[in-house]
Amino acid sequence: MKKIHIFLILLFLSTSLLIGHLIVHTRETSKCSVSVGSANMTPERISYINGFLVLSAGNETLLKGETEYLVNFPEVYPFEWGVIGVRNFTLYACTYSGQLLWEYSLLRNFRASASENYLFVFTPSNAPAGIQANDTLYAFGRDGFVEKFDFPNVYYPSRCGFLKSRGNYTLFLLDQPQADGSAGLGRVILFRGLEITFNRTFTFRDSIEDPVYCVGDVSANGLAAFGLYGGVGIFNGSLRYIELPYRGADDIAIAGNNVFALVGRETPNFEVVEELLLVGEHLKVLKGNLSGNAELFSSGNYLLLVDPLAKRAYLFSSDGKLLKVLEYRGETVVEGRMLLLCNAGNCAPVN
Repeated sequence: MKKIHIFLILLFLSTSLLIGHLIVHTRETSKCSVSVGSANMTPERISYINGFLVLSAGNETLLKGETEYLVNFPEVYPFEWGVIGVRNFTLYACTYSGQLLWEYSLLRNFRASASENYLFVFTPSNAPAGIQANDTLYAFGRDGFVEKFDFPNVYYPSRCGFLKSRGNYTLFLLDQPQADGSAGLGRVILFRGLEITFNRTFTFRDSIEDPVYCVGDVSANGLAAFGLYGGVGIFNGSLRYIELPYRGADDIAIAGNNVFALVGRETPNFEVVEELLLVGEHLKVLKGNLSGNAELFSSGNYLLLVDPLAKRAYLFSSDGKLLKVLEYRGETVVEGRMLLLCNAGNCAPVN
């Protein structure tokens, strides 16, 4: 009888441990629903990250690469080791086999950008004027939280932030006004992985001009360009500054080793139109009379200018030569290994 009691106790303990393991495993798996496969969806958001075309609709994301994965997160950043999914201000790191590596909760809205090995997350303080607070930039990797950078405001919330990655490089811009809301500080940081290759604080020149316009671009080779005062700052091992006519840059893109900018110009009848400039030792106007909705996109040695109002898209080479003109009907432009125009999940290369 005693042996039977011992056997029953051992059976109960082993069963409890097994159930506990299954509960924990099921809970982790439910947080990381990652499966090999495809799905028919009309994506609401399309991007290209680390070799994957990322299509999201509702709470589901399809990763299209050499292998296709279906992930139950509304926002997903893929890496070689797995994904970081976002749900309700919480980050979940999952392997492609569905194992939960870590989770990290943030208290407010944020914007994020993924380099080859790290996810950079910027959270503005959102504090009202008169309250001192920190804008924060986080970096996460396979093993979780890696580093944090705090940027104290001067009793006035930041006006804009910019975050963009290509390859192993990430460009971060932040405009922090003075306590009265006038121009104050502009922060520009360029990362190679987690290494900071450029870090500069710019102060205002007068109370009218913004230090940083929060527009910029970075190439996979580490060439970075950003809006600064009434011109463009270009960093490629050292900083150059090029004054622009009329006003500062409204958009910036890098194609090949050249920098392009959209700059507004006021016409005699007080209408503001945009001009596309090739920014170098000498400024060259490539296209004029563009609407204020015009945008720049680039990939490799190609630049795409879209003008929604004119329903036109213009493809340029990296030296500024116009290659072709296309009809543009509001398609999503994706900057991947090549430039893509995507409509309802169907993507076609531009170049």
